[in-house]
Amino acid sequence: QGVDVTYLLLTTGEAGIQDKSPEETGPLRAQEQKRACAKVGVDDLRILDFSDGVLEYSIELRKKIAEVIRDVKPTVLVLTEWGLEVPWGLNHADHRVAGLAAVDAVRDAGNKWLFTDLTDENGVQL
Repeated sequence: QGVDVTYLLLTTGEAGIQDKSPEETGPLRAQEQKRACAKVGVDDLRILDFSDGVLEYSIELRKKIAEVIRDVKPTVLVLTEWGLEVPWGLNHADHRVAGLAAVDAVRDAGNKWLFTDLTDENGVQL
């Protein structure tokens, strides 16, 4: 529909398939995401390198998300559910952490006094 979309994944999903090793699963998941993005017209897929299945809420996580927000400057964000319970049962620990960190990173990205080292090559704060 003519909308630019950036899709940000915080992990490579390497721990997501029980009968495949993380070394096999990580690249497989990345390829799945690339194909899915191509089908719906998403050109900007970004995958961070946090460990799958053990994602921890941290300043580093918030900073990485805020960096993408400052870079993309989106008008709308769609975040994962960060509550403990979801309609289909208990929410995955990574999803809870990702959602809460993303909510906080939105606020962080708008605060020029946080993460002042996130600048572009011309020294402009992203």
